[in-house]
Amino acid sequence: MLKNEKAFAMIFTLALLAVVPVMALTLANYSLNSFQIARSTNNNTKAYYIARSGAEAAISAWKEADVENGSLETVVFDDQDNFILKSEYQDNPSQYGEMIAEIDVEFERENLNPDQDKYGHTIFTSTAKIINSSGEETVKARVSPYLDVNSQSKAEDLSWYDYNTGQILPGLNIEETTVTEDFWDWLSGIFGLGYEAETVEIKYHDQIYGSVEITTDDSDLYLQNNNSINKVAYSANSIYFNNELDLKQSGDNQGALITIGENLVFRERIEIRKGLTSYGSLIIGLPEGLGYQLDGYSGDFGRVYFNQGVYSPLWFWDNEIIAPGSAYYFKKITETNESGEIVQTGIDLLRWDDGDYDGQVLIPIPADDPNYSPPVPEEEYIINWF
Repeated sequence: MLKNEKAFAMIFTLALLAVVPVMALTLANYSLNSFQIARSTNNNTKAYYIARSGAEAAISAWKEADVENGSLETVVFDDQDNFILKSEYQDNPSQYGEMIAEIDVEFERENLNPDQDKYGHTIFTSTAKIINSSGEETVKARVSPYLDVNSQSKAEDLSWYDYNTGQILPGLNIEETTVTEDFWDWLSGIFGLGYEAETVEIKYHDQIYGSVEITTDDSDLYLQNNNSINKVAYSANSIYFNNELDLKQSGDNQGALITIGENLVFRERIEIRKGLTSYGSLIIGLPEGLGYQLDGYSGDFGRVYFNQGVYSPLWFWDNEIIAPGSAYYFKKITETNESGEIVQTGIDLLRWDDGDYDGQVLIPIPADDPNYSPPVPEEEYIINWF
């Protein structure tokens, strides 16, 4: 079971320094489940969840405060599930249990692009330090709040797609990958793409440090039948698709939409296709430095939700690849390129349907798992791990 992201349930008071002398901030409730699990694990795991929780708590408080830059007084977490200001803990040590960890949070506003100030965001850096008989462990987390990109003007400014038509637009950041001439060899390349050409250009958009909602003017989001511009990559901490997604290709066109995010939510139907010569697929990948950890599995995982399923239509019938209502943890896959470097690849859903991947790269999320239902963008906290 994935340990719950939200990690404590209590009133948690912080003093905000630097910008204002002292400000008492009361935060939302969280579950203690993760901490209870973490106690039986190593220091790194404990620090992981304590830092993550501290960051999430700080962002809740920040939403109530009219400040852009500052730091929070050090908070102590003890073995009785108390979160106390360090000054209070030091003044009254007999009232509290043994210290498990210290949490420090700093935050500052940054601009993603100097020319697009409205896409700026506030970065929170939360540090959790654990010191006990097993040693010392320090973990940092970076957090940015939800970024709303679902209006016409913002969608056009972002240039991921055309709001009125749903046409997927190529990004300006181009990466080339070398593939074999044998189309059926399906050599992986950077993101699992198999093409006849010797090189393939993947057109990346700038990464968004936050969540992006994709909503068109009631049009399907579609991939163009043009081999020079139909291999497009979106990258954000979380991506929410609110319209149907048509990635089918015809003729000799071979394209794909590469979606890179820790949380990927597809609320409507997805159509992909492998024909005799054409190929149009959806590829999912995990941003660098992000990912969840699963008990019993190695590596890092993201979450993907297919509310209306994935299909590969052929002539007069639908080939169901993924059933509606499916939710998966998807694994971060790496491989060694020709230069000997370890690079991250994505999971091509058509290749997955063909059984081309070893091991469990898509693991169904159980119905009793708290992550079974898609997250809500407006309530989401975005975490980057150092």
